[in-house]
Amino acid sequence: MFETKFVYDTSRSIFYCECRRFESRGIPCSHIFCAVKEEHMDHIPNSLILTQWTKKAKIDFVSSDLSKGVDSDVMELARFGAYCGVCTRF
Repeated sequence: MFETKFVYDTSRSIFYCECRRFESRGIPCSHIFCAVKEEHMDHIPNSLILTQWTKKAKIDFVSSDLSKGVDSDVMELARFGAYCGVCTRF
């Protein structure tokens, strides 16, 4: 049987697992969920929920772009140009 080591920092509610699936994929692994269950937690700690998986993900992204003062038309043209560049390679 394969063993995986993980660490739970109770003071900061941070989990670290040897398999590193959370760090590489952004989704907690089964080992971490077993640790959460073992600790009798009734909710998933915020340290295991990345912003990209929340409703705030798009809001944070849009507000950061708007705060830079970039014109939306310019952004759209740049995005279109990038897509055209990728499509012409094939």
